[in-house]
Amino acid sequence: MRTFLAVPVPVGTAEALYRERASLRDEWQGVRWVPPLNFHFTLYFFGELQAALLPELCARLTLLLAGRSCFTIELTGLGCFGSPVWPKVIFEAVGTGTEELCELHFALRPVIEPLLGWKDEPFRPHLTLGRFRRNGGSQTGILLPEGKSAKIHEFQADKIILYHSSTEPGGAVYTPLETWTLKEVK
Repeated sequence: MRTFLAVPVPVGTAEALYRERASLRDEWQGVRWVPPLNFHFTLYFFGELQAALLPELCARLTLLLAGRSCFTIELTGLGCFGSPVWPKVIFEAVGTGTEELCELHFALRPVIEPLLGWKDEPFRPHLTLGRFRRNGGSQTGILLPEGKSAKIHEFQADKIILYHSSTEPGGAVYTPLETWTLKEVK
């Protein structure tokens, strides 16, 4: 089963951000937009995971995440992967919370590697808003607006979820397999 570990974005924040970025969706028709209920920060993408390994993986993650505290994530504006003129992915960048997300990602390696190996890929915390289709047609040569969001969004990252991802005709469906609640900071 196709799986990934992520910090979900609270529904209220996700919906507000989706409304705020409506003008992008109107302007760029050649983008597959992520629905707000699928907004998340990927910590690690496992890809295809054998169901038989799920209990061991969850046990290892439980040990790693036990006692971890909530932290603040602040969204700071648009960014892209690829050229700003020919972007492949449009995302919201992270300010506060980058350090915590990176620390979590790299703390996963000694837990995951002995069981599944490790994909040594660059890690840059971000919230994917959309992906440009290969043949964007009218989207060619656009300039991605830069700068901060009209309103900076900030929220408490209070859980980490192991998701199963399936592709349906309407887009990706993310089903939680296991959830770890982070400790409240007092």
